[in-house]
Amino acid sequence: MGEADQILCLVVIDELDRFAPEGGSCLPDNESWQKNQLCPVLLFLHELVLTGVFPALVAMRSLNMESVKSGLTLCEFGTLGTWIGIAPPTLEAVNSFFRKAPAELIDSDHVNVEPMLLDALVEDAGSTPMGIPFVSETLRQLSEIDPVAEDISTADAGWAGGISEKYPAAAEGAVPDELDEVTLGELMLSLQRRVKSGSKKGETISSTANYGELIQRSDLCRVFVDNLVNARVLHLTGNSLASAEIQWSVPNALNDWKRASLWLNEEDRRLSTAQRFEDKRSEWEDEDRTPVLLEHATHALNDARNLLAHHERRPFLSDEVIEFLHESLEIDERLTSEIKSEEMGGKLKKWGGVAAIVIVVLILIWAIFLR
Repeated sequence: MGEADQILCLVVIDELDRFAPEGGSCLPDNESWQKNQLCPVLLFLHELVLTGVFPALVAMRSLNMESVKSGLTLCEFGTLGTWIGIAPPTLEAVNSFFRKAPAELIDSDHVNVEPMLLDALVEDAGSTPMGIPFVSETLRQLSEIDPVAEDISTADAGWAGGISEKYPAAAEGAVPDELDEVTLGELMLSLQRRVKSGSKKGETISSTANYGELIQRSDLCRVFVDNLVNARVLHLTGNSLASAEIQWSVPNALNDWKRASLWLNEEDRRLSTAQRFEDKRSEWEDEDRTPVLLEHATHALNDARNLLAHHERRPFLSDEVIEFLHESLEIDERLTSEIKSEEMGGKLKKWGGVAAIVIVVLILIWAIFLR
């Protein structure tokens, strides 16, 4: 842009967070990193701005403000320009976005989004701004497929895949090659819980998790979480690392991600097994804890061991159920020990009888042939 004899070149740095090491979402808050890595960037921007020819616009996540401000202090700037917080879009803004998003990509002044489709898009992503890019990608694809279309319907969006295709694809693309079940479970358990519902399956209750605590569990967990954040599969909020939280950007599309769906199905099986043990425990209590009602079947005991092992990683069983499971395992161990003792006693008797016969035969042989 320019006026008469002056030309201004706007320098835009989108996502200053990308300077975080190893693709992380959070700029380190230690002084050494800020001095050696962040300060040179801030000094460069400062020099550009001082020329009066290169105004700069820098965007970053709100949780990194404290780190950048600390870097500015180290550079002895105090401040650099004006800080502006951008709030998440309102529902009205999202509605407007869905109606106008494809307009610049097609050869018409406006494109009409079918009301039913608009309602579906708002329901999927209206309350979480990080879900909007997946909607935008669907609308962009539709615009490319039919550049002269004046209307977009629910059927069109379904044909193009929609959020149910774009979101799982982004999630799977963010999975590290070395991802294991433990790390996946850490994330899944942190971000939602399964509760019993009227259907055969449990109902997923989406929740938030502390970002700082989660990424400290392991290097692999940190990489996995940051990949999902950068792919916009996870929504990261907060004004500092201590307060930063993550949640699924589009919770409604989570079941369309095969990897997550398999985990949720396994969680349903665990919940169902735990409920079965709870029913057995209640019956056991009603009958004055008679050992007859403790679990004895091999498959049930294996389930008990698996549940207790899972409970150690993620506590979810009641103390009463834990006691019932331990009682069942203990009585099984006692019965197994007794059976082994009886079998060993039977073998000793058998071999004792054989030994007695051998001795009698040897005595007879001595009496007949050697006396």
